Amino acid sequence: MSQQHSNSNDTAARDTSHAVQLFQDAHQKMVMLKRVEEQMAQLVQRRRTLMDELRSVQSQINDEFDKMFKSGQEIPARLKGLAAHTGAGASRGEHAFADDPAVHDDDHQLNPEDEAVA
Repeated sequence: MSQQHSNSNDTAARDTSHAVQLFQDAHQKMVMLKRVEEQMAQLVQRRRTLMDELRSVQSQINDEFDKMFKSGQEIPARLKGLAAHTGAGASRGEHAFADDPAVHDDDHQLNPEDEAVA
């Protein structure tokens, strides 16, 4: 009888040991799942931050284009104003614009300082 009792104790111990192992495995998987979820939350937050930064840069680029287009619209207005003041003579009009860099923009290249700003 003591041998039967010993065998049943061994079987119970193995069953308990197996159940403990299953619970440990389950706990390990739950911990890993929690870590993955935390990492995913961090990635989502990082994505939001990057998107906000990108929108900010895009807004700055749009502002620069708006400035450029506004200054580009001022040139025709200046030309119309200068043409009105010079009278109907073409030769007088040509002389009025001779030194105006806005009119002679064909060979205009950015200065190194302008490239640093852009």
